Amino acid sequence: MARVTMTAQGELVPYTDAEEAAADARDAAVVAAKAAADAAAPMNAWLAAMAETDSYMSRSVEDLIDSLVSADAITAEQLSATLTSQRASKKTERAKKPSEG
Repeated sequence: MARVTMTAQGELVPYTDAEEAAADARDAAVVAAKAAADAAAPMNAWLAAMAETDSYMSRSVEDLIDSLVSADAITAEQLSATLTSQRASKKTERAKKPSEG
């Protein structure tokens, strides 16, 4: 259906070729923006979930614990039940990271 615009006198006037091209470009930009937002949604959801886990254990604390365990400075069994649970929760959530692009 051809696009039309209304004049001040209430007459419907068809778009000019330039107005049609501009409207097509706007429509394409809206479609592209929605596609980009839809593509980013899984990553944004994962980032939000990871941010929630940061409220009880930051990434730096997680990395520190991992370093201490891998260097045999401590064993995983020496961690408190709370730390063990929080660390496992972060590892589980991190494993759910969606692929980019």
